[in-house]
Amino acid sequence: MKYLTSICLMGLFLASVYPLWAQEEPSVESSEDVDSEDGEEEKDRGPMATDANAATLIDYHLLVLGGLEQIKAINAITKKGPLKEGKNSYNMTWYGKAPNKYRVEQHYRKMGRDHRTIRVYDGQTAWTQVVEPKPKPPAIMGKAEAKEFILEADFYGPLVDHRTKGHFFVYDSQAKVYGKPAHIVKGRLNTGAIVYYYFDVNSYLLRRYGFSGKFASSMVNADYYPKGFRKINGVVMEHGREYVANKGIYKEVDFESIKVNEEISDKLFTMPKNKENWLRQKEK
Repeated sequence: MKYLTSICLMGLFLASVYPLWAQEEPSVESSEDVDSEDGEEEKDRGPMATDANAATLIDYHLLVLGGLEQIKAINAITKKGPLKEGKNSYNMTWYGKAPNKYRVEQHYRKMGRDHRTIRVYDGQTAWTQVVEPKPKPPAIMGKAEAKEFILEADFYGPLVDHRTKGHFFVYDSQAKVYGKPAHIVKGRLNTGAIVYYYFDVNSYLLRRYGFSGKFASSMVNADYYPKGFRKINGVVMEHGREYVANKGIYKEVDFESIKVNEEISDKLFTMPKNKENWLRQKEK
């Protein structure tokens, strides 16, 4: 399965109550190749610099979340909750530690057996391991998978310190999200990915996030919608998301537990060096 895009602290900061299959036609532009005037394919490379309007909206957004000082006062987070994808349901745990250590655990039961897989970025290397039912040696992630996972590992997300991280944003237009107006900010992340932030024109909270993702083995334009928000340690965070493609929900996640600034051992992010150590992962 494909894990959540941008499940990092800023991802949680970023509510919809209507059925998503009744939404308006998505206005997210395609980041895939399109035909140019001369008949050749031309890729949308996105903005090459950040404009003043986009920068101002991002600043307002971060301010209503709690402000940079309060946001950066959080340096560790543990989230737990269910993830539903089609007919499948998983128990998830996410560990994040500033600036970029990240671990995602997926657990489910099938035919009376526990199945558990972990994916980790230790700040230098992205790796994965099947822990149950039969432990397998840890393996380095493939280049494409690691590129996306490392982006997720950015603890504060693309909007915080976006200038120094090499992300670029421009003001695009306005659109309605479930009947309410929103400002659209188009971004090009330092990975080359094209994304769209929909900020509520009154609250400046995120109402929709557009991206291109892999769905049913194909790259498609998709969106996620925050289910709602709550304040934790002085910072506004999401308590769930609904992911939509082709006007239908394909994935839901609920953060039933969010704990911040609790001690997280660096051992959780360290790849086992030998068979004895990786077998012990099963007992953790």
